Amino acid sequence: MTKPQSVLFFAVYPLIAAWVSFALDVNALFSTIVFYGIPAIYLSFLKPGFIKKALYFSLLSIPAIVIVDYIAEITGTWLWPIPDSIFPKLFGYVSVEVIIWAYLHFYIAVMFYEYFFDKRKRSKIVYARSKELLAFSLLFFATFLLIMAFSKSSLLVPYWYAVFSFIFIVPPVILEEYN
Repeated sequence: MTKPQSVLFFAVYPLIAAWVSFALDVNALFSTIVFYGIPAIYLSFLKPGFIKKALYFSLLSIPAIVIVDYIAEITGTWLWPIPDSIFPKLFGYVSVEVIIWAYLHFYIAVMFYEYFFDKRKRSKIVYARSKELLAFSLLFFATFLLIMAFSKSSLLVPYWYAVFSFIFIVPPVILEEYN
């Protein structure tokens, strides 16, 4: 497919996915597959050389999404109705469907960038920065588990999304802009 055809696909597909989800009254897992799984497969066919890289990077998102979802659930910032989940919740709060959604979301972001924007030829899958991100992710998750075990009330962060954004979203955006 040409890039203009792919742009058209990504412009129209969310409307189709929304229609399918509502028309079939699907659960969260099926909706995630419709909205994210199909575009992930599509991008994988367009850029097969970057699948391993996208899989690896997306894997790094899992500890963070577990933490984000756990805190969002216990603070009431985000609630996932129990009947909608077909899997048991991790730590009593974290929905497996949310982890799958986040994984596919990051996968699509990487593949979309590689297909539409990155013009450089790179053969490596794992870079030094990726290893640093993996180490940080595991350390961050270990810290979360320790806090959860010894001071669960410390995780009741008011205005969680605002706090999360100012700590984990805004600084990387600023650093990327001025780097």
